Amino acid sequence: MTIQLGIYDFFAYAVPGGLYLLLFIYLLASFSGIKLDFATLSNLSLVQSLIFIVVAYLVGLVVDRIAVFWYRIFEPKQLEDKVLEKFKQRYSNLEFRFQGRDWPILIAYLQREKPETTSEIHRFNAIHIFLK
Repeated sequence: MTIQLGIYDFFAYAVPGGLYLLLFIYLLASFSGIKLDFATLSNLSLVQSLIFIVVAYLVGLVVDRIAVFWYRIFEPKQLEDKVLEKFKQRYSNLEFRFQGRDWPILIAYLQREKPETTSEIHRFNAIHIFLK
């Protein structure tokens, strides 16, 4: 397992990981009878805050790997072909000379011919990854 440390990757793993940690702490305090005051989180020292951030990053990284594995188990088969068929039905007056497996080639062609269109596609993909 590789650990990536880009600024986007850091926040994409640390923020959800921090939320998972806070949820775990809340559930632990709710069901185990441990007295926990969330106001004490505001009094953490710098070292404790850094440790929390690093642990949150690692939790986010592990949960992401589990989510990818989970998605691969239940991933719809031949999704590209199904999406293309739906698109063909919607725009039946157009002629398509490509198949579902040709999407990377189509994106590369659009990148060269219509960069503003592909920037929109990449923006939607980035939002999808962030919300995942």
